[in-house]
Amino acid sequence: MWKAEWWIQRQDHVFEKTLHFTDLAEGNGLSGSIFTKFSTYFGGDDFNAQYVTKGFNEPNAAAKGDMVEKTIQDAIPVQAIWSLTAGNNAADWERAAALYIGAESGDAPYGRANLRAGNFGTTETNGEATANVNIVAAFNGTPSATKRATIEKNLKITYAQATLRYAFFVDNALTASPPNTTGAFEYRAEGDAFYRIIAPFVEEVDAGCDAFISAVLSVDAGTSFPSPEGSFFCKAKLCIPAALSITPEELGTLSGSENSCEGTNNAPFVTPVGSFTVSSNVANEAAVSIASGFITDLVEDSEFAEAQDVYASSSTLNALGLGQGLSGPAFNQARAYFGGAANFNAEYLSTAFTSGTSSAEQRMEMIEKTVSDAIPVQGILSYANAGDWDKAGALYIGNNPAASPYGRANARGNNYGTRTVNGEAKVNENVLQALNSRNYNNLLKGIQTIYTQASLRYAYRMDTSLDVDNSTTAFNGVRTEGQAFYRIIGPMLRDVDSACDSLMRSIYGLGSTTLPSRADGKYYCRALACMPSAFRISSTELGILEGTQGYCAGSAGSGQPGSYLTSPVGNIGPLSSNVVTQADVSATVATMKTSIGNGQYAAAQAAFNGNTYLKVGPFI
Repeated sequence: MWKAEWWIQRQDHVFEKTLHFTDLAEGNGLSGSIFTKFSTYFGGDDFNAQYVTKGFNEPNAAAKGDMVEKTIQDAIPVQAIWSLTAGNNAADWERAAALYIGAESGDAPYGRANLRAGNFGTTETNGEATANVNIVAAFNGTPSATKRATIEKNLKITYAQATLRYAFFVDNALTASPPNTTGAFEYRAEGDAFYRIIAPFVEEVDAGCDAFISAVLSVDAGTSFPSPEGSFFCKAKLCIPAALSITPEELGTLSGSENSCEGTNNAPFVTPVGSFTVSSNVANEAAVSIASGFITDLVEDSEFAEAQDVYASSSTLNALGLGQGLSGPAFNQARAYFGGAANFNAEYLSTAFTSGTSSAEQRMEMIEKTVSDAIPVQGILSYANAGDWDKAGALYIGNNPAASPYGRANARGNNYGTRTVNGEAKVNENVLQALNSRNYNNLLKGIQTIYTQASLRYAYRMDTSLDVDNSTTAFNGVRTEGQAFYRIIGPMLRDVDSACDSLMRSIYGLGSTTLPSRADGKYYCRALACMPSAFRISSTELGILEGTQGYCAGSAGSGQPGSYLTSPVGNIGPLSSNVVTQADVSATVATMKTSIGNGQYAAAQAAFNGNTYLKVGPFI
């Protein structure tokens, strides 16, 4: 965001000595309708030179660097490009192209377009900005009005993206706890430098939008911001693209801002499987996933102290972790399960943030799954039980669905093959329906399904770590990840099947690090035999974990006494007898069908011969 003081001083010297550059900044030789529009808006031809001088005189070093850098790399060249392409002179268009791409494209508007396209997901398959593809194509061949319009439109896209990005950063700085007003001012300066490049176009169509954006981003206002703080990005996103005739597809979505405007002004949370409309302001709850995503990024780089600082400053996430204001059956179950204190999630996090005994990977998994899953789930169920469905939905979907239970459901749906035709998890569709119909039991069932899938997956990965990888490090990592998931539903499981909970606690080291013997069956198979049936999750709802078809054939646990046979129309059990052999028939059939479908008849025959019961009986 800023350059060192020596860099700024050097640019001051370079700027004064580069005559052609200063000519462009002064507006010397520039013309055309766009240049006239800008001169009128800013009150003179030398508006860029004036802003550079203003930047060099700015006391804040970060703001100084941003004001100067964005003017010399962006505002001055862009203004010259518009002037040079105002007519159809081929030589002028080549000069404009040279300014756009430059000898060092990373230090030209071309480079800026790539940066912003990366932020907004508007890149082509080669990683280059769509705006760059369009502009370069327009510079080729004979100049024309159509090509001129293409260049203008795509420049507007890049700098609309840039302006919105810094409005978003200003919001985040001002809504931090405590507010970071210095950081907000520095982001304001960077946004101001970008917005100047498109401001006259916005003002021409929507003077109210221009006045608002200027009030938010003008460095002249110092650290004083309009009210309400935290809503600038959403308002800017509504008016800037509209004023510039930029479609949502052309603009893209700023990374980290997904659904950031939902939860305010009755805007719905929109997902591929349905929408959820709120009637109250739940921006704080919707922003929990922004914080959890940021924390995840930090711990993945082993920046635990920084992640702890973000958690501490994220007031809503922190309060939920402490159990503040939470109640209801799920919360009471969890409190009792973890010893009676309301802050059980905060305590678990504290161990992960400060632990010197666990590996970095283990600490990462504990933190990620607690901030993105365990803490939001407690809030979701507590708020839904209390009738505050707006907050429940905001926590489930979030501004950043990838770091919320919604995103976890999609990840597990991918693992278990339980996705809808559009690739989203079926359980997300069910939960959206439950949220909209205010059905607590169906919401609870969806939560139980997601985290049963997660708990089973890591039991399987523990098995494969022992059987295939034979890696203690890998085993410890997946065990801890499974533990972080299981503790979300362990309290619920204990109330319906204490024996299953006891098994899962021993598998995942909750209360004891002693592992159960695998002589009684693989961990995954034993868990599969009791967890879904305890929650009445059918085989269709659960799906089949990738790589596990036939895995539990002959394993203790599947079809054991006390387990259930599950189906979409109901479950049978608890069983009083051992029907493992009979249950394994379908697993062998599944294996054979897969082999036959792949033309592997020898493998199918081997599977058939390997199941003596299927081949020769007896069937009584």
